[in-house]
This record gives sequence, structure tokens and C-alpha cells, in this order.
Amino acid sequence: MNPKPDMVIQFLQDEGLGSSIKTRNLNTDHWKINFNEPWYEDTERRCGIFQVTNKKTGNLQVFFNSFRSVALYGDDYKGSFWKFVKLIKQFETTAEAQNWFIEKYLLNINLNETLSNVQDYIVVRDKNTKKLYFPEVFEHLTLDKKHELYYTYLMKRCVTLEQINTLKIFINDLDKRIIFPIYENGDLIFYTGRSVMPNSPLPWKKAYGENIYPIWNLENINGDIVNIFEAIFDAIVIPGGVAILGSETYINESIIQKLLAKKFMRINIFFDHDLAGRRAKVKLATELSRYHNNVWIYDFKGIEYKDFNLMKQNGVDFELETRLHKWSIKTEIMCTLKEIL
Repeated sequence: MNPKPDMVIQFLQDEGLGSSIKTRNLNTDHWKINFNEPWYEDTERRCGIFQVTNKKTGNLQVFFNSFRSVALYGDDYKGSFWKFVKLIKQFETTAEAQNWFIEKYLLNINLNETLSNVQDYIVVRDKNTKKLYFPEVFEHLTLDKKHELYYTYLMKRCVTLEQINTLKIFINDLDKRIIFPIYENGDLIFYTGRSVMPNSPLPWKKAYGENIYPIWNLENINGDIVNIFEAIFDAIVIPGGVAILGSETYINESIIQKLLAKKFMRINIFFDHDLAGRRAKVKLATELSRYHNNVWIYDFKGIEYKDFNLMKQNGVDFELETRLHKWSIKTEIMCTLKEIL
């Protein structure tokens, strides 16, 4: 089973690798997608994912080749597409990577939609100040009748009317997306848009920028406690919620320093109830605990839903007092033994 090019592009964007995608022959059997080297600070689009015909079997196969890394490190950085997913998501086996990708991208996508939507937002920056601005098609979300499609969708996702009124939320009516901006020091640095259309092949569309490591809602958290999630709709359901817009591959020194700079007395880490989320939760707790002595992680054990928004929609008690565990050697061991999930 081969992934379609739109699924590959979606995966690259979800993993923060979609800032400079170049495509070729997408409507043929021999398509190719080039993008920036994921293991290097690189702007040359040296990594490629491509579908070709296997000369021995005659079957179509999807491969990847990270050209610079192959030259430096050898053949670990080329091979099947599932090997690429394994490397990016740090799975144990390619079979595990394939199963995860199929469940996330093949089973939840409408293949009849065209690839025309698989493009990043045009990033509008002032030539002199380099500041980011919204495209002209963006409108501020209001509770007027003309925006009913959008605020109805938000309410179904457990966003309250008060939050709709107070949060800085915009819409792109042409693309049928709700736009969530991210600010730092009063300046717009990033935005991401959620499609309100069912079965969209590109649920989230992001405005990419160089060396941008955004944390949604961080500028609004002024209390002693911060609650860190992967996704905006999870962060929005409890006070003090922020979202880093991804899992393990999004965690870096810039994210760590932005969180520490707010001088929170307590840091709670949630993330999704899946393998990638658990790995990211442990990674972030480990990194933050080097500088902060009051880091806690959430335990999903016994909960059937993968994130807080689904729990909220289904009336599941978060049980924060009993499910949050302070990060320590004991907690790390319990995570390893899967006593904490």
C-alpha cells in the first residue's frame, strides 16, 4: 500500500517540515516531493520523497532520500517511505510506523478532494519591519449570523461563547477555516487555520516562517500554572492551556526557553493519549525538569479518548487532582513500565 502525495504533504506539514515544499508530477504515477533537510538547518530542499516503478517487480513504490545525510552518515537516511516515518516519529519498527500512518492519514481522508487545497497560506510580511500580517481575506470572528458556520463549529468543539468573544479568533471564509493567531510581545508571529468542512484532506493549514517556534495562547497566561497540550482545541478546554501545535519533533530549546521565561510556579504536561504523545510528554518533562523543579505529567491510563477535547465532548472528568504526577525518577520509571500512560 502506497501513500498518496497529498497524504505525504499533510504529514510533512504536521511534522513542521512543510515550509518549503516543491512538487513535481503529482497527478502521475511518478510524482516527487522535495523539502528542506529535516536533520539539518537547510534551505535547499535536499530531502525527497518519490514514487517510482520497481525495476525488478514492476510495482510502484514510495521511497525517500535525504541526500546530504546519506552523504555524511550513510544509508540510514534513505529507503522506503515507512522508514522515513519511523525516523521522524521515532517508532521502534517500520511496521509500527506504517500502521500509525495508515490510521491517521488513510482512514480519515476524503480521497475525492483535489490537491488544490494542499498549499500553505501566503505569508504576508512588511518588507521593512519583517512583521507578519494577515491576508486581506481574513475577518475577525463575530457572533453575527454571517459567521454562524464558524461559531457553531467552535461550540461543538467545546469553545464557549465567552471564549469566542474574548480570544483573538479570525476566519477565512474563502477557505472555510477558523484562524488562530499567535503573538509574542504584541507582534503577530504565526497563525494556523482549522477547516470547518468535514473530511478535509488538510484539516490544519499553517503559515510557516523561518525559525518560528510558536506556542498558542502563551502570551495570555499570567498565572502561576501553565497546562501544555499539543493542540489548540485541547488547550482551550481548561484554564491556563497553551498548545505547541505538535508533538515530539516540535520540542526544542526555543520552546523550552519560551516556557521558562514566563516563570510559572508549576508546569503541567498533557499531550495526546497515543505513542507519539507519550514520547513527547516524557521528552518535554525531562527537558523542563533540568531547569524547573515543579513539572507534572498527566496519566491517561484507563481513558479511551485520545485527547482532552474528546474527553470534554463526551463528559469525561479530567480528574486532575489524581491523574497528575510530579516528574521524578519514580515517575519516569512508571512511564517506562507503562504504569503511567
